[in-house]
Amino acid sequence: MSNLHLFYDNSKLLNMIYLKGEVFKIPFKLKFNKDLINNENNFLLNSKKYKIKIKNKTNYKKKIVNGLNDLSILNSRLITDYKLKKNFLSFKSFNSQISNNKIKYNGKLNLNPFDLTLDISSQKINLMKLFNTNSLLFEFIKSGKLFHDNLNVAISFSSPDISNNKIFDSLKVNLNAINGEINFDSSYILSNKIGLLKSYSNELILNKDNLIFNGDFNLDIKNSDYFFSFFQTSKKYRKPIKNISFNLTFNFFKNKFKINNFKIDNKKPGDEIEGVLNNFNLSEDQQIGNLIIFKNLVNNLFSIYSG
Repeated sequence: MSNLHLFYDNSKLLNMIYLKGEVFKIPFKLKFNKDLINNENNFLLNSKKYKIKIKNKTNYKKKIVNGLNDLSILNSRLITDYKLKKNFLSFKSFNSQISNNKIKYNGKLNLNPFDLTLDISSQKINLMKLFNTNSLLFEFIKSGKLFHDNLNVAISFSSPDISNNKIFDSLKVNLNAINGEINFDSSYILSNKIGLLKSYSNELILNKDNLIFNGDFNLDIKNSDYFFSFFQTSKKYRKPIKNISFNLTFNFFKNKFKINNFKIDNKKPGDEIEGVLNNFNLSEDQQIGNLIIFKNLVNNLFSIYSG
């Protein structure tokens, strides 16, 4: 702290604080005004060097706090209107954006016991960044803090535009953490040309060595011709199909997955298909990011199914 001013305006019943200092080598300036007549507080923290600005305005009436928070970091800005009554907080966004991408959110938070409901919608989303296993979200999940018995969290994220992707167009991801268990039930991803892929039952399991996702998926196919075209399936193996269901197990630490209970149009697979899946699941070469290996697997399955 290099500079501090405290001032009381007796005529306006106003307390004022001006502070100039540094936190973790980040220089900042802080201004705080407390209006004792109108029960209003104004807070401003600014760091020009790192392009960080936080403004917060609150008003107290009948033990209810109404506030407006404006957070700016580089080219991102989150403006949040909120209301706090005892242990209950409700909030919603206004004209917010992250890296020039418009975003909307609203939610409710009960502090005792901790219970959070949050809905987020983004103008567009990069699929690779969303499911990046090195992101802050996945690092937080890996820490195990969401697997708490006294924690209830329901977060819904949706976007009508998946950028930098030729297959999928929109998505909705539901993250539910309830009494130490985590699932993504009823999450889906939509391809306007192929169809709707939905996970209707799943769970996330964390132990000392692995973070494992296990879920049942269903693909409702809108256009089987486009589906086969994407996988470059030989024309002699192309039969009209409407539905594919399967179970997927994915190990986040090893970046490998297994497919089981594979069905086409609700038909139980034969022994040959089961054999192909077993060989694939035991393979050391398969990884979820290797599209060529995955396409080969799909075409192998359909060659057996059509034959």
